[in-house]
Amino acid sequence: MITSYYTKLIVFLFYKITYCYPNNIYKIIVNHTFDKSFKFPERFTNNRLIVIRYFLKTIGNNIENSLKFNNYENLIFDAKTSSKNLRINYLKHYTKLKDFDFISYNELLFFKSKFQKIIYFLSSIPFVILLTIISQFYQNRSSFALLIEYPIVLNNLFFILNKNHNISSIYYFSIVERESNIFAYFIQQKKNKGH
Repeated sequence: MITSYYTKLIVFLFYKITYCYPNNIYKIIVNHTFDKSFKFPERFTNNRLIVIRYFLKTIGNNIENSLKFNNYENLIFDAKTSSKNLRINYLKHYTKLKDFDFISYNELLFFKSKFQKIIYFLSSIPFVILLTIISQFYQNRSSFALLIEYPIVLNNLFFILNKNHNISSIYYFSIVERESNIFAYFIQQKKNKGH
């Protein structure tokens, strides 16, 4: 997943730099992904070394082995763990479905092994350098830094989806976060039923 993510990232960076988009969908994804991020305090948003600093912080993420799921047909993927009850109640009311598994962005921000961490580190170095250089020409550098942790989250999400064949629908809630459109794009590319 990390390789395919970075390959697609090169394409998105090309669109960002050249302002040439094959269609409006890519324009929306790129503009939203590279807009100002609210995950960082204002004083860090335009820091010239934010990509490198955030990469080093990301490398420090924990190594964990498992996530517990009930193997329900419906998975809720949300930006925040605190939204769990709100999302489940909302979907139970509007879909009339009863059972949902829930996972949040932060719960997926971990490495499964030391080996995975090493592979991530080695494959990310060229992109950290590239993103650091490109970000110097843009005001919202923090959005470039966030691109560094997305492959970890996506890799863990797709691991769950591949392991739990019973999942037929993903309900994704993440409206204001920078990753929402690019994550939706990757989820749809995996041909899972995303909402």
